[in-house]
Amino acid sequence: MPSNVIAFPTTAPMVDAWLAARPPSGELDATSVALPPPPPAVREPEALGARTGFVVTSYSRLRRDAGELDVTAVTGEDRSKRAPGPDELPGGASTGQLIHAVLEHADFGVAAQESWDAWAARAEVAKLFEDAERKFGVDRRWRGKAAALVHATIVAPVVLPGETLPCLAQAPKVAKEVEFAYPIPDPPLDRSGELLAGGLSGPRGFVKGFIDAIVAWDDRWFVIDYKSDVLDDDPRALKAHVDEHYRVQAELYALAAAKMLGLAGEHDRRARFGGLLYWFVRPGRIVHVEPSWDDLEAFAASLARREYT
Repeated sequence: MPSNVIAFPTTAPMVDAWLAARPPSGELDATSVALPPPPPAVREPEALGARTGFVVTSYSRLRRDAGELDVTAVTGEDRSKRAPGPDELPGGASTGQLIHAVLEHADFGVAAQESWDAWAARAEVAKLFEDAERKFGVDRRWRGKAAALVHATIVAPVVLPGETLPCLAQAPKVAKEVEFAYPIPDPPLDRSGELLAGGLSGPRGFVKGFIDAIVAWDDRWFVIDYKSDVLDDDPRALKAHVDEHYRVQAELYALAAAKMLGLAGEHDRRARFGGLLYWFVRPGRIVHVEPSWDDLEAFAASLARREYT
């Protein structure tokens, strides 16, 4: 035996000499085994806000009174004014979600190089539609209609009051599905309704959400929100539709953009924030909402006064 090996004496029998272990009676009576007591019941945790004063909320939870929800957190929410025609793409949230999903994942540069039907026939594009159809329950027979709308959204010039910008595919800076979160400011303490400088000891919670896209063709960033609502091609009616259904959303998105860009005053706002583009994909029209710096301050004050849960 090598000198560096230590041998320990043992009287244990070889393994093959051990007898199989069996209960004394040949059967195991589980009822004779004492079981430990059950663990104590777990107490339901308190709501986060009850302990910390912080609540994470989305813009759908903000309200002016107990009975009114201003907007919805579902990006594909449908607020159509009429039913689609028999040959039109069906309405509803499922269709909106499909369009959003394809716009989120599509390569804009590739779409700009081909007609809508040639683009839709590409294997990777067909896969985008197939996955979205399956996920959101949209019939395959509507793919051509949906593809034509999505393609037009990507390649059409961006027509705004007073200026026309290149198409989305030509924008040098594009960020899709941008997540944001920012604190809800504290309400004012004085009777005049003015916000106190510096606020209170801390925020009450956070506004969170996703922006469909943030795009820049020059030094100005624009917030884009795609809408698939079934509406007539009437610019004044579209503007009224935004005011009626998406005003609060516009305020919260504008505040999110201002905070992301770190805006400071009206001159900076004009130079770097072009506003919001409510992009109605069916008529192919855009409602441009461009808040001033004074508007942004008013939005913050309104948010501070708003009831939320």
